Amino acid sequence: MKTNTQQGFTLIELLIVIAIIGILASVVLVSLSSGRVKARTAKSMAQLKAVNTAIESYYALNGSYPVSNGWQGYCSAWGASLGDNWIPELTTIGFTNGSLPIDPRNNGSCWNNGGQYIYWSNGVDYKLLSHSPESMQVPNNLTDPCRPTWAWGWWTPACASGC
Repeated sequence: MKTNTQQGFTLIELLIVIAIIGILASVVLVSLSSGRVKARTAKSMAQLKAVNTAIESYYALNGSYPVSNGWQGYCSAWGASLGDNWIPELTTIGFTNGSLPIDPRNNGSCWNNGGQYIYWSNGVDYKLLSHSPESMQVPNNLTDPCRPTWAWGWWTPACASGC
């Protein structure tokens, strides 16, 4: 009688282990990706809330909102490309530290010209939006009624159905 004294794994066993490790790695990568999206959304919400507070403070001081010439933002997709001062009145009177925040997805390069913060105002009403956000995981009251699947932010009541 001959006995097999060699120890080791068969090719099938090794392939099964490699497949299981691959599946676990893909699950981890997907969960990390969604975490990044949530972090960018939270950062965007904090940044736009700060800008909204500055706009409301401007109104309290001046009796009107900063007037825009159409939609304006950091990049040129919406008409005015004003860079860091995309609401110039806020920076010139000291409501911000010299520059306004830009969408975390752009990093100052405008590679994603559609995904950015935009602002519109006629002095009486205003709308401040995160345009083309990658995630709509924001409270329902921040979802723009005119653009429910691709914009959220803050606005005056008259701009809820328009602007």
